[in-house]
Amino acid sequence: KAQLLRILEDYPGGQLVSEAVQNAEDGGASQFTLLLDLRHHAIEHQAIAGPAFVLIDNGRGFSEREWTSLRAVNKSEKRSSPSEIGAFGMGSRSYFHYSD
Repeated sequence: KAQLLRILEDYPGGQLVSEAVQNAEDGGASQFTLLLDLRHHAIEHQAIAGPAFVLIDNGRGFSEREWTSLRAVNKSEKRSSPSEIGAFGMGSRSYFHYSD
């Protein structure tokens, strides 16, 4: 958690939409939707019960390597691969400004 807080201190918020659209474009999407779901769901894990931002596009999606990199908060290996989604930095980390 401390590592994520340091990253967020150094990375500005307010870029959720631009980062999501850029990732969709990197993935070859021609359509993009950002949905704000204000519902609360009765599930065991209340931390993910809602509300939520839902990002949807018709691009190719994340490869296994891209998905692994997204989850490894400060270990992006993609900066040297401009064809990969999110290759130019830590933009998707800005999503954590809006999450728990």
